[in-house]
Amino acid sequence: LATSAKERGPQGGVKFMNLWQRLRVVHRAWHYRLRCEPQEIACVRAHLSAGDTAIDIGAHQGAFTYWMRKRVGPHGRVVAFEPQPEMAALLQRTKQAFGTRNVTIVNAGLSAEPGELTMHRPENAPSACATFQPNAWEGGESFTVPVEALDLYCIHHDLRPINFIKCDVEGHELPVFRGAATILREDRPVLLFECEQRMHD
Repeated sequence: LATSAKERGPQGGVKFMNLWQRLRVVHRAWHYRLRCEPQEIACVRAHLSAGDTAIDIGAHQGAFTYWMRKRVGPHGRVVAFEPQPEMAALLQRTKQAFGTRNVTIVNAGLSAEPGELTMHRPENAPSACATFQPNAWEGGESFTVPVEALDLYCIHHDLRPINFIKCDVEGHELPVFRGAATILREDRPVLLFECEQRMHD
């Protein structure tokens, strides 16, 4: 969306969301709840309660983050991991626009161990199909992003116990869960994760 000079920071980056942009965030969240992924959002709402801690892995534009933070309330916590810098910046602007204090945005991916991985996306722009899987797209764009291991991140940021994990990382789910082995074994969170036919092997 186009932004006015008042909405830009000193370096030209977008600093605030206008009313129309905030309405688009809410519309997208309700679109996911009612039409796009109603069963998945119902799962989020059914298994999260006030005061819980939830992890959104592959948050993209934040539709799941929106409902997670609604359910956990002001005393709960949501950590949204998004490796694409443009999408992480959008999530940060959304957080600021809505005054959301119970959400932390992390511009990083998750994997079996901390470090760096190469992200691939079909075009030189943010994509819901961005992936760490090699040879996923012909052409497009590849770039290096930082990655964390969820077990270590939660230790360093005092996040245990974890009640709910949503994971949509385009075929990288197993390494993510390997990096969260302690949490899965000890906290036994509810898991909501994508597994597409094209990623089965």
